[in-house]
Amino acid sequence: MFEPSVMTQEDYNLFYAPQPSLEGGEESDPFADFYIAGEGDDSLLYEDGTYYLSLYINNEYYGEIETLFSGDQKLLNMTELKNYIGTDLTAEFYQQVFGDNHDYLSLEDLAGRSVQSTFDSTAFALYLTIPYSDLEMRTLSMTTRYTNRRDQYAMSGATELKPAKFSWIASMNLYGSMTYPNTFDEISSRSVSWYVNNSLSFLQIGLDFSFSVYNTNPDSFSKWDFNLGNWVAFHEFIDQNQRLTFGSVGSNLSDRTTSDMGITTNIGFTLEKNYSYGGGSAMGSQYSYTISVIEPSTIYVYLNDTDDEGSTLYKKPTQEDLAQNNKNLLYTRRLQPGVYRLKDFVFTQGLNKMRIYLFPDSRPMDPEIINLDTSYDSRLMGHGDSTWGIGASMPKGMTDSSSQAGSIRYYDAVRGQWASYYPEYFTARFWQSVGVTDTFTLSSDISATPGAFSGTLNGIWANVLGTTQVQATGRMTEAYKSPILSGSVTERFNDVVMRGVGSLSLTFTYNGPADAADDEHTDILQNMVGSFSYSGKGLFTKLRYSLSGSVSYYTDNDYPTWSISASTGASPFKGFSISASATFSSNNVDKPWDANFTGTISASYAFNSKLTTSTSTSYSTSTDTTSSFGVSYRPSSSDSLSLSISGVRWMDDPANHTMYTSWLHTGKVYSLTVRQQAFGKYDRWTTSANLSTAIAFADGAFGMARSINDVFLLVRPRGMLKKSQVSVARSMDSSPTNVPKHLGSALYTGLSPYVQNSVVIFSGGEDGSAGTSTLFSFKPRVRQAYVAHIDLPDVYTISANLYHADGSPYEQYSSPVYQYRMGEDGQPVLTPDANLYLFTDQVGRFILNDVPAPGSYAFDLQVGENSWVLVRFQVPEMEDKKLRVIEMEDLYDDGPYLDEAVDGYDHVMALGVSQFVEEKSFWNVIFPPADEQDFGSAPEGESPEPVFQTVQNAAP
Repeated sequence: MFEPSVMTQEDYNLFYAPQPSLEGGEESDPFADFYIAGEGDDSLLYEDGTYYLSLYINNEYYGEIETLFSGDQKLLNMTELKNYIGTDLTAEFYQQVFGDNHDYLSLEDLAGRSVQSTFDSTAFALYLTIPYSDLEMRTLSMTTRYTNRRDQYAMSGATELKPAKFSWIASMNLYGSMTYPNTFDEISSRSVSWYVNNSLSFLQIGLDFSFSVYNTNPDSFSKWDFNLGNWVAFHEFIDQNQRLTFGSVGSNLSDRTTSDMGITTNIGFTLEKNYSYGGGSAMGSQYSYTISVIEPSTIYVYLNDTDDEGSTLYKKPTQEDLAQNNKNLLYTRRLQPGVYRLKDFVFTQGLNKMRIYLFPDSRPMDPEIINLDTSYDSRLMGHGDSTWGIGASMPKGMTDSSSQAGSIRYYDAVRGQWASYYPEYFTARFWQSVGVTDTFTLSSDISATPGAFSGTLNGIWANVLGTTQVQATGRMTEAYKSPILSGSVTERFNDVVMRGVGSLSLTFTYNGPADAADDEHTDILQNMVGSFSYSGKGLFTKLRYSLSGSVSYYTDNDYPTWSISASTGASPFKGFSISASATFSSNNVDKPWDANFTGTISASYAFNSKLTTSTSTSYSTSTDTTSSFGVSYRPSSSDSLSLSISGVRWMDDPANHTMYTSWLHTGKVYSLTVRQQAFGKYDRWTTSANLSTAIAFADGAFGMARSINDVFLLVRPRGMLKKSQVSVARSMDSSPTNVPKHLGSALYTGLSPYVQNSVVIFSGGEDGSAGTSTLFSFKPRVRQAYVAHIDLPDVYTISANLYHADGSPYEQYSSPVYQYRMGEDGQPVLTPDANLYLFTDQVGRFILNDVPAPGSYAFDLQVGENSWVLVRFQVPEMEDKKLRVIEMEDLYDDGPYLDEAVDGYDHVMALGVSQFVEEKSFWNVIFPPADEQDFGSAPEGESPEPVFQTVQNAAP
């Protein structure tokens, strides 16, 4: 039997239709119709909206610039462009480009102002070209790596998901424990608790609160206690990187509050700017260095080169020497005469050493050498950058009597107490951090409440010695007669000072005296503290070591207190590590030489990835020598066993120690921990278990997992996909992730807030016969959920056999397929469907795939040389989505004909429905497996089983 095939009209013309001969020796390009990413109409790649493109000017990277995509136009933010290049342009060219103060200009408008541009959709970058004659200063970017954020944007064809109107995450822990003697005759203590932490999102507000239900009665389970925890809510202004938080937040400085108020928390609000809230990013270092190039030259820039000062790089190297040493080569380029600004240095924590070689063409053997040393600390902010916060709060307490309650109060029936608010003891707070320069960041924190004030200034300065941090704090309160002052200075030395032998940090702290104003408070004594911390490695092979110490002195004492600690560790061979520490300290202000000593030595060995052992022994002059031992074993990826013995006192009572065993099992939606503890010479035992899981809800869909992030996606399959496997892949991912379904939905948490997420959801039919993939795009804020409903598209496979009047098949016949509808004038309208085309095989069977339902369709049937018949058929909407194939009745071209007329056709026929079948059954008939008998055949003496189930009274 001939196996039918289904193909497009282009494929049919290629393999079956007569091929035209080539004339004149010309050849057609077989790849002419292929689309190449980055070429052609770039506007088709991205939806309209706001994007950030990597900006290159004269092939130098400047940063990212906001760009509006609107149809075929790309509009640049001119304020950002001015910030990038405004100071580099001549006065005439600056006026030409920015003189009319437009907020946005298109690439075509910039070209009219002598700024040529090119958009690269593959690199998602914009290249601008400015004549060098119009640049007073040229910029060379030292940045070697850039962030390609193309995968964060919505791609064309993606369905934009809207956030759920309401979502909820419940992280639950069920804990139980009991303690009993080794005789098992009683339970001395018992505890059962159920703790739930709730995270809700609605109306762009996030809300967190918790509650617990517990029982600690060892004799009865009849009485349970309920505790409702504090609540916190927030709303984010993501464009400004700001968050408004309200609820149980804030602090209290007042000395007027008393223990009778039962203060448990503070109620208030904070509004803060932080780059953790929103899609913005902190300003990077804008450190730059300017050089003048008199004649054509070649520049080489090295960063943090570790070669010794005796190497050729510290002498007068040739360009060949530099070409052979490119380990730390940051930048090289040939420069024309002009003034250049080197910017965007790639700083690392600590000292950054930059060496610049400039080879003029006239003196190729005599380069100019420039050395730059700059310390950098990750706590520094970029020049001009700022974060801040402001807030206010008041104490909240719980009291048993209304007479003890505050001015604002209500009865809390859940707790059975009076909830009280004390606005008269409010606290207002303001804090800010500012990048004063690229090497100095200043932070302040000010709080005030009636009767009290507190302020802190903190400065971080990167200098040639390292990083200096200075902090000063002052507080005024009614409880003390004078302000309470304190301050500290910390210096972290860099490699210039330390010469590569390690890292050293010194700190000095001063706390001023203050006399109490009443007998309820204690005088504050003046004291000074000095401390140091040093760490290094490599003194011996694979050896790590550290040394720290401190001295504290109160002016009223004769002698200071002090301590000094040392530790070291090494891994002599694979799997084995050993460490030791020792501490000398004295708290005796009369006899500082009366010191205590504590020493610990620990070792561990990993036999393999599953089995690890460890031991530790501690010695102290004030306590007995104790030891501990442990072993852990992982029999599988989801199970872990451990055993430990601690507190073994060798010189006193070795049997009086604690034994501890545990088993941790990690399931797909839960984690279970069972612990067994024995102590008191194994006289008492404690058994405990902890079960944790999490449930998510969003707009009617539920999901379940061990833990759930703030941003999640619920995939809810429907129809034939209801029992299918779901896989999810983010754009740019190399492979999708299988996501199991629980509670009817697959829960996916691999999302990022504040950026565009594009995900592809794959799902196959439960019998493997059908599947689908759908692209979704969304940009979530924190605490936001999405629900994607997926189902197979409502399309069907149509099949029938076409015959001539004499019974011979329409062999290898083809026809376009039309969408059939009635026009406004009452006449039929035929519209060719570009996705459908009819072909028959050698037995006259045609198969049309992916025919949408419901719908009316038609095709041409040629009867003789000049006679045409229009055959129309109806695809109904089916309730049973498993029946995806419609088997039509056999059609003969001699009728019966319908009593209607269509222009251009001699007759009209209707193709009726014979039966509906499942895809797997249908394709098993069309392409029978090798081990099955031929279609229609049966063992001798038996009737063949029907393959298709006939649908009675099927309408055409």
